[in-house]
Amino acid sequence: MVKEKLEAMYRERDGLWSAMLLYRRGQQQAVFQYVVVVMGAVGVYWGKDSIPDGLQPWLLLTLSQVGYFLALFIFSLYSMLLVYRVYIARLEKKINELLGEELCFWESGVFKEIMYTPKTSFFTASLIMTLGFITLTAFLMFIVSKTFNFERGYVVLFAIEFISLLLIPLYTLLKEEKVVSGAVSMLELTKRDQ
Repeated sequence: MVKEKLEAMYRERDGLWSAMLLYRRGQQQAVFQYVVVVMGAVGVYWGKDSIPDGLQPWLLLTLSQVGYFLALFIFSLYSMLLVYRVYIARLEKKINELLGEELCFWESGVFKEIMYTPKTSFFTASLIMTLGFITLTAFLMFIVSKTFNFERGYVVLFAIEFISLLLIPLYTLLKEEKVVSGAVSMLELTKRDQ
């Protein structure tokens, strides 16, 4: 009985790891696309002499919205990765309990320690990347607002978008348990339906 439980848990963990790798790959591709959009917007902003009259503001607005939604997508993938990691950590703890010794410890011990300890390079890199996305998006919103002479409607739109970008990672980190328990419930419902 214990052997069957362990095999099922290992299969589930391996399936979650595979899904997590797909999320990670999608996130990396979205980061590249985001950088291309931001660099394109910078080129449109500083190369305004080579763009037909009246087109520059609308190109910048379009690129800023694409950049905003890519940033949202990247942060949402990061949130899902966190959910998967916490769920895998719970599986590892359960496996260790069944075995009576600590054999599985990557997500439940090592990863959590290196990611959430401020003295590690992983924590620093994650913080720099998050701040970088927020800063680049703010810069993009600023140059579009400047192009539109800081018209109130655009400034309000960008302020709302910027705040929403700040809230996703903050909510995920501050309400980690709530986010994870909701996602775990959804994963369990999905498994039951299959």
